[in-house]
Amino acid sequence: MAESLIPGSEDWGDNQVKTSGWADSMADAVYFHSEQEVSPIMERNKADRKAFAVNKNSGSGRYGEMTMVARIPNIVVDQLMREGLWWDKKAMKKWLNDPNNKGWRTADAWL
Repeated sequence: MAESLIPGSEDWGDNQVKTSGWADSMADAVYFHSEQEVSPIMERNKADRKAFAVNKNSGSGRYGEMTMVARIPNIVVDQLMREGLWWDKKAMKKWLNDPNNKGWRTADAWL
């Protein structure tokens, strides 16, 4: 029989990672499930990419010394850490430049 490790259902906000866990005494195992609503982050990133493109093409054509290139939700960062990509600069650059990960980019500049 599975028993809850996290009692109740709490609302931790839209951008917070929500984790639930349960123990299965028959299988002698503990299971965890994490989720996060990422659509608000992706919408904000889309708006930032558009603003970046407008600023980049407005005459100066410069990115500046400090340019935010991505906003990545905690749930994705956790996955990147488990896969060993988070601390590997070359792997992260490749991951961020992958078209499948465009939703996390805040600028269309290539790294």
